[in-house]
Amino acid sequence: MYNGTPGKKPPAPSVRLLSIAQRRVLEMVAGAGPSGATYAILEVHGLSAEILASMAQDGLITATTEMVQAGNRMIAVRRIRITAAGRRAIAGSP
Repeated sequence: MYNGTPGKKPPAPSVRLLSIAQRRVLEMVAGAGPSGATYAILEVHGLSAEILASMAQDGLITATTEMVQAGNRMIAVRRIRITAAGRRAIAGSP
């Protein structure tokens, strides 16, 4: 049962309402190419771990950890990639 504004229908289940921060994450990650964006880059742009975690839980993005060589050392890099559901969400969002 919908308890919103009288006379107004609830959004269709297929239409996902994104916050400004969520939309920003999805657009940044989608624009980063097939390898995705690193967590460090998203963090520098002011995006919180909490927002990324909730988006991963909702199936909009995935996060993987990869080992990358930086000079003589191996470092762990967290890559964030957009999912098909994330692409649909930004396509259907105003």
